[in-house]
Amino acid sequence: MSFLTEGDLDETAFPPFVALRKTYGYVPNLLLAQTLRPEVVQAETNLIGAILSKEGALTRRQKEYILLVSSAANLNTSCVPSHCELARALGFTDPDPDEIAADHRATEIPETDKALLDFAVKLTREPTQILPEDIEGLRRSGFDDPQILEAVQVTALSCFFNCLASGLGTIPDEGRPAALPRE
Repeated sequence: MSFLTEGDLDETAFPPFVALRKTYGYVPNLLLAQTLRPEVVQAETNLIGAILSKEGALTRRQKEYILLVSSAANLNTSCVPSHCELARALGFTDPDPDEIAADHRATEIPETDKALLDFAVKLTREPTQILPEDIEGLRRSGFDDPQILEAVQVTALSCFFNCLASGLGTIPDEGRPAALPRE
């Protein structure tokens, strides 16, 4: 499942994994690969809950698309398929998540979302090149500061998990069952 051995952790009793199974229907391989440090897994699941799962300034669809394009920009072959599966499980199938990952600009999503995803790709690929003009561009596209903050947080979370997945050598979660609430 990864380059490292897993810790001796009862997956059925570890509260973060119980919650993940209840929410998503499974525990992502990326978190299973980190069981040598359960306190870190707990912190990561808290972060996932605070940024992704809770109602926020962006829609769940926008957040999932940010995760997807950020993972694609990082060329992460583990996270892209996992995020495609998750987006499908959430009912985001028009356009197909694979199309978003391949080239979100070529899809029929709203121009405002294309601007949001352009920003996420730039932040992923060239984080030191983000300028006030980039933020102003998002504002001109109709995004307010709480939405922009959340876009940055989701992109940063994606980059963090992409780095973990690559470093740990986790395999994709493709084909995993998902029991997710709809948007």
